[in-house]
Amino acid sequence: MPERHKNSQGGRVYLTLRLDEYSHSEDGDTDVWQAGTLDRSLLDRRGWKYDHLVAGDDVVLTGRLAFDGSNRLQLLTIVRPSDGWECVGYGAN
Repeated sequence: MPERHKNSQGGRVYLTLRLDEYSHSEDGDTDVWQAGTLDRSLLDRRGWKYDHLVAGDDVVLTGRLAFDGSNRLQLLTIVRPSDGWECVGYGAN
């Protein structure tokens, strides 16, 4: 479930995701992941507007995992199954 995350790192967009139903850390807490993608102006040109996702939306992400093993990924694609909305972050190339 994405949460809006304001940042100051070059305008890039970050989603904070809580994996309530599917994954739990070793201590039983809910896993929290951060997915980073392009800056807001580039996403806007690709059709991804600021209000397309709201906290609580169920989404499916594809991305590249962080090299350091942390719960971070570089967002390639995002899909909201409830209505089929999808968008490309960095893209698969």
